[in-house]
Amino acid sequence: MKTPQKAPRKFIAENALLDKWDVLEPYFIDLKERAIPEIEDLKKWLQNLSELEAVLEEHVAWKYIKMTINTSDEKLAEDYQHFVTQLQPKIAPFSDDLNKKLVNHPMAAELEGKAFNIYLTKLGLEIKQYREVNVPIQSEMRKKSQEYGALTGGLSIEHQDKNLTMPAASALLQKPDRSLRESIFKKINNKRNDVKSELNEVFNALIAGRHQIAKNADYSNFRDYAFDMLGRVDYSVQDCLNFHQSIASEIVPLVKGFQEERKARMGLTKLKPFDLSVDPSGKPALNPFKDAEALVNTSIDVFHKVDPYFGDCLATMKEMGY
Repeated sequence: MKTPQKAPRKFIAENALLDKWDVLEPYFIDLKERAIPEIEDLKKWLQNLSELEAVLEEHVAWKYIKMTINTSDEKLAEDYQHFVTQLQPKIAPFSDDLNKKLVNHPMAAELEGKAFNIYLTKLGLEIKQYREVNVPIQSEMRKKSQEYGALTGGLSIEHQDKNLTMPAASALLQKPDRSLRESIFKKINNKRNDVKSELNEVFNALIAGRHQIAKNADYSNFRDYAFDMLGRVDYSVQDCLNFHQSIASEIVPLVKGFQEERKARMGLTKLKPFDLSVDPSGKPALNPFKDAEALVNTSIDVFHKVDPYFGDCLATMKEMGY
């Protein structure tokens, strides 16, 4: 399989310094002020806009990924925070102007196809929601979300003279030894309880900030705001509530039945949270891989057996360093 290559940029310079506003601003000004007299000009304008958005989206996504991989690296956190607090607030007004420029363009209706209709609907919702007063609040909310990731991602417990991350510790909840599982479960929750006040502070700030964002945009609550923000145009809030009720009435009793069966198979008088991941027949936990490399390679093999295309997709991600 030949590893695909990224398409060369046609609008943004390959060596553009994407963390500097004086580098980015001219691209936004170009798109905002460019004349678009013909449909072909509009299509080229859209291609340039799409490239700019894609480049920036990938740029900030890599910052977020690197930061969450190593939550203790302050430089990575600072790089991410610089983008979301210094650049995104400058980008937001331009994005609103460009959305309006496209939606209000007399030839926008000539863009054919379902994809364009969905895209224009999405832009209409973004225009509806944009408020300049919300830009700094949204920046602060991104910082708060990052704080949550740093708090939870940095947690670990001590076990047999080893320092275990939460995912590594959680894997021990699959061990047949019930006393071990209980001990690990308590250690995990005690460690989370250590940052309870900090997490509450972050959560309360997110609730207050998000509610203010919704109110500023003339929504009664953040739920309705988020529904439009996520482009949920194919189903309603009431559809979601109906689905919740279906889960409560149909799925919860099934799960309760499964848990009663598990309790009986394990010979327990009371099922505890640390009993839910272990094999109920007492078999040892599976260890299908020892490291990330083995996990990826095994997954590629499995995906190929399901559908060669799936395997090729994952193999491509591996080859490209994703």
